Amino acid sequence: MIEFIVSGVARSGTTALAAALCLHPQVFCATEHLRPGDDHRGRFRPDRFFQGTGHQGFLEKDKETLAGKRELVAIGNKHPHYFNRWNGVLDQLADGRALFILREPLDVMASWNRRAANERDPWSEGRTGIFALLDMIEAMRAIHASRHAAATLFVGYEALFFGERCREVFDAALRFLAAAPDDDIARSFLTQIANQPKLERPPAVDRNEVALAEIAALSPLIDAVNDSGAIPADRLTGQADEVLGRIESNKAALVPFFAGKTFLPRYLRSRRSTESPLLRFIADALDLTPPATRRMPR
Repeated sequence: MIEFIVSGVARSGTTALAAALCLHPQVFCATEHLRPGDDHRGRFRPDRFFQGTGHQGFLEKDKETLAGKRELVAIGNKHPHYFNRWNGVLDQLADGRALFILREPLDVMASWNRRAANERDPWSEGRTGIFALLDMIEAMRAIHASRHAAATLFVGYEALFFGERCREVFDAALRFLAAAPDDDIARSFLTQIANQPKLERPPAVDRNEVALAEIAALSPLIDAVNDSGAIPADRLTGQADEVLGRIESNKAALVPFFAGKTFLPRYLRSRRSTESPLLRFIADALDLTPPATRRMPR
């Protein structure tokens, strides 16, 4: 049985992707039951999966979903922060595979801004869109450097949930998990996304955020994923080299966007396990205490 994870920067459609995969009777994906720092070894079995604590908001629904599955071919867990420990988690899985969903950066940034501005939302104050872009850069770096790139499938958010290729991309994700596509399952998926409310929201990014996204210039990777719909990460080596090389060359230009951001020290602490050269550069440039480094399985 394939053991897998689903990830993507928060607000990129990870929950929707996990729910879509669960439409297949032989695939189960929990919603944040396991955290990236948890020991995943031996947990991806129906009789052991729900040992310990998990995300209480999804626990009962996930248990009910798993109880209805028969003859599983793939079992997994989704968490938006897996990229912080990409190698360490995938090393623990038997026949481990990963799906990483990519959404347009400005859309993700806008979603973070809306949540940060909502006083009734538990989302952290100051956790705005510029930090979403940092997460996207860090995720691309981690996956590109990973020894599991061939076992990682990039999925385009727009291609999966909008337009005329939804079924094609959905079927590709199922095949990646050794689950056979089926007309009835595909109809359920298409009905599910068609019934989602379409909310017209005003733009929630400012000029500085647009300028930051332009400097980061992730479009070669994003465009390649959306053009393909779903594509293994090891087939995007050229695009990843181009994007990450440009970011390295322009990293000094990124620093002013983070000056004075009160959430930055907390963000750096939360990413301390990544040993990221970019985050350390930003911390040093702004005279912040560099994030403490501790060795994690790579």
